[in-house]
Amino acid sequence: DLLPELPLTRTVGRERCSELSRLAAGDATWPLATGAGRLFEAAGALLGLVERNDWEGEAAVILESLAAAWAGEVEVWPLPPHELAGVPVLPSAGLLLEAARRLLGGEPAESIAASFHATFCALAVELTRRAGHGMAVALGGGCLVNRLLRDGLRTGLEEAGFEPLLATAVPPGDGGLAYGQAVIAAVAGARGAEPSALADLAR
Repeated sequence: DLLPELPLTRTVGRERCSELSRLAAGDATWPLATGAGRLFEAAGALLGLVERNDWEGEAAVILESLAAAWAGEVEVWPLPPHELAGVPVLPSAGLLLEAARRLLGGEPAESIAASFHATFCALAVELTRRAGHGMAVALGGGCLVNRLLRDGLRTGLEEAGFEPLLATAVPPGDGGLAYGQAVIAAVAGARGAEPSALADLAR
């Protein structure tokens, strides 16, 4: 219902947005994306920052820059985790809906971007609390190039009694993933096994 009033609709076009909305509200035949990068890109598009990424993560990077420019108070929105088949998950749609409501209510985009980051971090920490206590938590993915996200998650997890592990020697995104894949392949080659058989060899 809010979509026609958003900056996104003015740049993409009402007809195209209506079609996407109709598809998204359909029978859920699209694969679900769970990467934080897609969520931050969606928020950047929703706020009208980028119509289409011209380079990897463009909308998410601009959203981070907008959030970093906000000098006022940063609010953590009161959004609880969502239940999906009895499992608590991050309420991605709720985050985007709250951002849309606030934007149309006149809140500055910089404030919304900053609160979006803070709320995401708070929710991620809460979901981690539900998974365990006092354990090490490995943080990875290209979204951790985002300094606000990386620092917010690290601080929140430490305050909650966890040990956050962050990439330092290799990049947190595809570069680090490729390095890990190369290591697995090298170990498999040295043992004369297919990478999928490594788990059996380790037993």
